[in-house]
Amino acid sequence: MMAPVLIRQIRSFLIVAGLLLSMPHILLAEEKPRIAVLDLSADGVPDRTARTISNMLRTDLVNTGAFTVVERGQMEKILNEQGFQQTGCTEQDCAVKVGQMLSAHKMLIGEVSELKDEYYITIRIVDVELGKVDFADREVSASNERLESAINRLATRLSAGMTGKKREAPKVKKKEDSPPIVIVKGDPPTGWWLTFNYFSPTAAEFKKNYSSLMGLEAGYLMPFGQFMALTGSARAITGANDKGDSRASFSSAAIGARAGVPLFSFMYPYIGASLRTSWIYEQGKYESANFMAWGGDAHSGFVFVIGSGLNIFVQYSYEISRVTDERSTDAGGMILSGGVIARF
Repeated sequence: MMAPVLIRQIRSFLIVAGLLLSMPHILLAEEKPRIAVLDLSADGVPDRTARTISNMLRTDLVNTGAFTVVERGQMEKILNEQGFQQTGCTEQDCAVKVGQMLSAHKMLIGEVSELKDEYYITIRIVDVELGKVDFADREVSASNERLESAINRLATRLSAGMTGKKREAPKVKKKEDSPPIVIVKGDPPTGWWLTFNYFSPTAAEFKKNYSSLMGLEAGYLMPFGQFMALTGSARAITGANDKGDSRASFSSAAIGARAGVPLFSFMYPYIGASLRTSWIYEQGKYESANFMAWGGDAHSGFVFVIGSGLNIFVQYSYEISRVTDERSTDAGGMILSGGVIARF
């Protein structure tokens, strides 16, 4: 009779001992702070970029093992049930309200901004119970390729700061941390452009009378792929012959395309070609005449970036043009151009 009783007592003792031994692990698990990461606000960057950085930050915080991170889907479900939109919630008071809805101890809020092709990620940790910011940090990424490493460093420092471990001092950018020089960088310049043209005829019929003609050309550059742009323009140039008894005026319209490779984000060499139709009005001392001409040109040049949406450029063109007269007179020549490209 005593044996079964003794076995039951031993079994009860082992169960109680097991529970006591597991208590520290249960308590340690409960000590992990519950944290929620609100989508970082986008300041001068696409909303998609800010959301991607927010998701990367959530993942890295989970991987630190120091927190219980509220999943994005769970967070959106709870906030939707409460009729609350997290969009635009970037202030401390708003973060506290959201944290109370999510039963979170800490709320992470911040911004992502871009300046001179560098991402600036600024983070603040709000203590929901105390209603104040108790930790803040920031990280700079010199390029998209280094963004993942920058977010990982930031998550590590956030973990150390919130768990009371020794905080790593903000890393000073050293010479070896400088981003590599990127040769091909930037986008083709696009927008409205205006240029001054110096036209030097090469065809014998015009060259013997007109050494040069000058005028303006205006047009628009439309992006077409990563390294190309479509062009459309109108030009008006005029000049008198050396004797001063005759004047020629060219009015023309052109369409074409150009291609080039952006270099170092401030220079864009390019080559291109256009089809052009021209109206020529020649007025002499005793008579005048109108002609129409068809042709095209090949051109090359350099664009230099001088500010946001503003560029200057120089260009060399060689134009072949045939007048629709009985002799199909050649009215081509060389053109030197200089002007500006502006994107509004």
